[in-house]
Amino acid sequence: MEVAGLNLLEEDFYVGSSDKLVFTMKEFKAEMDPINLYKMADPLVVSKLDIRSVMNYNFPRINLSEVRKSLDAGKNLASPFGNESDNERIVRRMIELAKNSAARQLLEKSDKIQDKLNYDDDFEHIKENDKTVRSPSMMRIACNLLEVLRLREELIVRASECAILEKIYQKQYEVVGKSLKVNYSDQINFNTQPIWKDQINIVDSNHGRNKVFDLPFMEYDNTLAVNLDLRSESCIKALMTDLGVEELRGILHYQIMQQHLLTTAVYLN
Repeated sequence: MEVAGLNLLEEDFYVGSSDKLVFTMKEFKAEMDPINLYKMADPLVVSKLDIRSVMNYNFPRINLSEVRKSLDAGKNLASPFGNESDNERIVRRMIELAKNSAARQLLEKSDKIQDKLNYDDDFEHIKENDKTVRSPSMMRIACNLLEVLRLREELIVRASECAILEKIYQKQYEVVGKSLKVNYSDQINFNTQPIWKDQINIVDSNHGRNKVFDLPFMEYDNTLAVNLDLRSESCIKALMTDLGVEELRGILHYQIMQQHLLTTAVYLN
């Protein structure tokens, strides 16, 4: 049974290679080093850390007009990346601007970062001007990745079972001369435009933001799709954090709820 977006869930470019995962884990830790934090770390990944770290991190403020101006000024920037859609190009350039913005703000202060590391539980504390940005330990990252693999496998199985139940449910409706749509692509509208205006929500604008999945979580919050772009390096790094795992678990819970509803509906019909 074919499900829209299921091939994206089965993507094994990273998760199918232990070497790539280990390399990405080490790269993630290197980016969270106090010297590299504002030069290399992706703000989208930093946003998945614990609440205190997110509060202490100086997130850049990127305006949509700034992104458009940058794209118009450097149209040849996309050439090394092959064929890109307009949305992919905008997201990539936006992330570049975000990194540059953060680097410009605190690059001069990087020499003041303390070298001393304090250890507490399984977090490594990195102090910078009395602020702390904590990155998960390698052990915690490894455990999170194992849970991600388990959740992904169950999500694939549940989505396949739901596709069969949807087919049965739709056939039941056809028997009585009716038709219906089980999944809706339009999510609940959370309008934040009056608050943000020209500013871009960089946290919810990851590489996978425009991926389409025929899965129930899209009806509630389609920004969760950024956790399923398993060919994106930033997505894999985000899934190494506790929040990334919880968001993937939330996607699975929506799928399980859909399966229970479809099972009940098919039996009642």
